[in-house]
Amino acid sequence: MAITSLDIKILDTLQQEFSVCHQPFKTLSTNLGLTEDEVLNQVLSLKEQGVIRRISALFNSSKLGMVTTLVAMKAPGDRIDSIADIINEYTGVTHHYERDNDYNLWFTLMASSKEELTRFIDEIKEKTGVNTLLNLPTLRRFKVDTTFWIPGTPLKQDTVEIINETNLEKYDDRDIDETDKKIFKELETLSVVIHPYKLIADRLKITEDDLFQRIFTYKKSGIIRKIRAVLDHYKIGLAENVLVVFKVSPQSMPEIVNLLISYPQVTHCYERQTYPAQGWEYNLFAMIHGQTKQECEGIISLILEKTGLLEYKKLYTKREFKKANPRYFEYISSGLQSSH
Repeated sequence: MAITSLDIKILDTLQQEFSVCHQPFKTLSTNLGLTEDEVLNQVLSLKEQGVIRRISALFNSSKLGMVTTLVAMKAPGDRIDSIADIINEYTGVTHHYERDNDYNLWFTLMASSKEELTRFIDEIKEKTGVNTLLNLPTLRRFKVDTTFWIPGTPLKQDTVEIINETNLEKYDDRDIDETDKKIFKELETLSVVIHPYKLIADRLKITEDDLFQRIFTYKKSGIIRKIRAVLDHYKIGLAENVLVVFKVSPQSMPEIVNLLISYPQVTHCYERQTYPAQGWEYNLFAMIHGQTKQECEGIISLILEKTGLLEYKKLYTKREFKKANPRYFEYISSGLQSSH
């Protein structure tokens, strides 16, 4: 599928930020020198083609009282598909991949508490019969960027600052009322219409200005990081992706993190728990997207050359088993349950 220059302009703008205003597509059209109808029709077309997965809020799950982790499992090669099916039954599993490593199944898992998370992991062990796995919670989050570099646009060095949430305003669970919960559900997928926010406000029987005020409060407190279009990276030409894990000393961490997050192809960067007794001492995780495996290898080589790191692993994605939008509203309202 060919992406036109107009598509690139629209996609690149939409994935940066979707405006919170009465007519966000009109704002976008003005910036691009187009009419509102032209932008709406093009966005609808890109959504129908699957290039745009959805327009939605990017939530900070911890601010909603959720607990998340990354799990790596050593699944027997002849049972990967059946085990993947069991894992995918859990609504708390939002991303799930087969990767090129002894730990071949990797999935993110969300729960309403640490105790529930542990219970889900124990259940998965019991149901799959696989006991060799790593529970890899985030210790520090340096970069999480759903903004992909789109082939055909200038490749500029990112100037992302290391994420620091200590200066965000406090917004406790007790401050979240029933209207907030309904808004969270609505913001999981916005409609592509002239007045998407008015549509939400009307459904919730509140004013559009009240909705805007609440969204600004969510953003200020860190509950919502931003509202943007989520793109299918395969359909914009980024056919390869690789998770690279490094063993990094505490002393070297700041310098290496700043280098990693400067690459636009690095979309995620985390420090995660290690398990030295199990031979897993890799504490820094970076997700890299590229057009080809050769391109990804070139970025990895540059990182290794500039950092001098010797202990690392490359885990290329072999298959995508699940990629779902987290259903936060369901989790907050009624807890997180397995879907079976």
